Amino acid sequence: MSEELVVLGKRAYVMALQMLGREADALDVVQEGIVQALSHDSAPAAGEPGRSAWFFKVVRNRALDRLRHRSRFPEDSLESVPPLSDEPDPAQSLEQARNIARVRGALARLPLAQRELIMLRDYHNFSYAQIARILEIAPGTVMSRIHRARMALREILVLPAPAAAGKLNGEVENTDG
Repeated sequence: MSEELVVLGKRAYVMALQMLGREADALDVVQEGIVQALSHDSAPAAGEPGRSAWFFKVVRNRALDRLRHRSRFPEDSLESVPPLSDEPDPAQSLEQARNIARVRGALARLPLAQRELIMLRDYHNFSYAQIARILEIAPGTVMSRIHRARMALREILVLPAPAAAGKLNGEVENTDG
């Protein structure tokens, strides 16, 4: 297996883990993506432009298939996502862990379509054009949807938890005094 595919696999694993929330499922979908990248006739060759977008699209589709399967056959528990950092300063570590947990929690509350847009753009640094290819939508649509996803994430992070949950569920705020 090429080093390029190893690097893509590691990056795609993070996305799959963010989408699926389970390490085993994320590893499975990345492994399936690697097998497809190595064996599929239409897979771009190593070093070809568009290979990373193609690979992420494959892993994303596998993850969506896994989520659909889960919705039909629910299971009991979710594994926790491991912490991202080992800061030496305990106070900074605690603050960073709280911020990471807060953002992860807010991301988890977003609808999958918004969550994956933020992950592809902000976590994986894909261009709007690459995201458009991965999601099979127009680049202009990508830009507007990312904007809406970021605004929804911001609202969740700014509002207290119960109020944000109500807003996401479509509750209307009562402004009568």
